[in-house]
Amino acid sequence: HCTASFSPDGREVYWNLMVEPRTPGYSISRLLVSRLQDGRWTYPQIAPFTDGERDADVPFFTPDGKRLYFMSRRPMPSGTESSGEHIWYMERQKDGWSEARPVDEAVNSLPHHWQFSVDKDYNLYFATTITGGLGGNDIYFSKFVKGRYAEPRNIGAPVNTSDREEMPFIAPDGSYLLFAREMDLYLSFRQTDGSWSEAVSLGPEINSPAIDICPMVSADGKYLFFLSQRGGESHTWWVEARFIEAMKSQRYEQNPVK
Repeated sequence: HCTASFSPDGREVYWNLMVEPRTPGYSISRLLVSRLQDGRWTYPQIAPFTDGERDADVPFFTPDGKRLYFMSRRPMPSGTESSGEHIWYMERQKDGWSEARPVDEAVNSLPHHWQFSVDKDYNLYFATTITGGLGGNDIYFSKFVKGRYAEPRNIGAPVNTSDREEMPFIAPDGSYLLFAREMDLYLSFRQTDGSWSEAVSLGPEINSPAIDICPMVSADGKYLFFLSQRGGESHTWWVEARFIEAMKSQRYEQNPVK
């Protein structure tokens, strides 16, 4: 249900395990964790912060490795039942992770589902469907200012269209954005004026006739991981990420800066 999320040092990885519920409704979502020890990956274990009512999905490390974000339907800290999925985070401590906390209401008051991402400054990129959007799902941005998340802004055209844009991956430095549009993967580059370039499909070399979603680039920038249903089941696929720089160079050759 999500792409594997590796820590920036490459020694820890989290991914999702969906468990069938005992009663009709949403599947129970747990995170598995494996760690690199003595050159080998440990046997996957259920992450200790996902048990009982504490579900978790789509984990995401900040580029500095100091925070781990995830989506959850768990009860809020006040003890009230969750009204849906919300974005939570934990902070790295010497002995593991802090208690999970929800991000600010400015973000969590909106409908959420599936992958989101965070850049090196902790700015959040996510998809939601609210009044005033351009399509069925749009990508929004919330700036992290003095420890709090600001009112989210629609990043607008040409990334967002009348189609469904969702599951964004923002480059750590904010220079490019990978996302899913109608179940295919697309790429847009940030321009010198801060706007986004026309989004380009990753093409048949990466996209397939099946569903291709949830793009995520490794912390070293070498590999793109994504979910694909080619073959009939949803699995994580990967490809070298050199195409990102190649597409950027090609774009500037076609549209030189004057």
